Amino acid sequence: MPITFQLNINYLTMPTEQTINLLIVEDDPGVADMLDLFLTSQGITTAIARDGKQALTMITSLNPDIIVLDVGLPYFDGFSILDKLRSDSITTPVIMLTEKATIEERISGFEHGADDYVTKPFSPKELLMRVHAILSRLKASNETDTTQQTITINQLSLNPLTREVGVTGTTSPPLTKTEFDLLYFLAKKKNEVVTHATLLKEILQYKPTSQTKVLVVHIANIRKKIDLKGGNGVKLLTVSGVGYKLIEQTPVING
Repeated sequence: MPITFQLNINYLTMPTEQTINLLIVEDDPGVADMLDLFLTSQGITTAIARDGKQALTMITSLNPDIIVLDVGLPYFDGFSILDKLRSDSITTPVIMLTEKATIEERISGFEHGADDYVTKPFSPKELLMRVHAILSRLKASNETDTTQQTITINQLSLNPLTREVGVTGTTSPPLTKTEFDLLYFLAKKKNEVVTHATLLKEILQYKPTSQTKVLVVHIANIRKKIDLKGGNGVKLLTVSGVGYKLIEQTPVING
């Protein structure tokens, strides 16, 4: 069944300091062409990939600033493409599109390394606002990275310049942009409780009243990749109904 959108291309022009290059990966011509028309009218440079194979080729050749990626695609689905990008250490922000609204699929998208999720039918205005929010967060992070210092807590180190997480004696999988920003922020607030609202506003740039499910999934992914149970001298605690706290404690010495 075709998905319909109401489109007013004149109502939401947002000034930008530099051109945004955005890749639309969508096999539905109606949705792809609508997004192309709308985003172009807002000063964004766009390109369209109509299937998974074309998407992988264009991501390599165009090196876009951000990708809007449909889940259901010919050849390779959105999750497979996302897995390929993250396994190749390509950290380009990705907003997933899907016709399904299940919590399970949203969670799956974040587990694969997505930065945000939009369910069809959606408002082009909403998508544009999410694009700007993600890129604003990325810009702010890049501007401050040169002044931020590596944080070391016992056996855990976070380098904002290389975006690398080191744990003594182990090789840690790379974190996504959002995952690193969350962990670094918690590390800066070591031994303090950081509320859901603060993390939603400062890192995800969501309204503080937004649902915390997205935040919960990102934290769960960090815990899967990094040992934060206390063995290396760092423990990530969930403060029920409030937020999270990264605490320093004596490392466990085996043997």
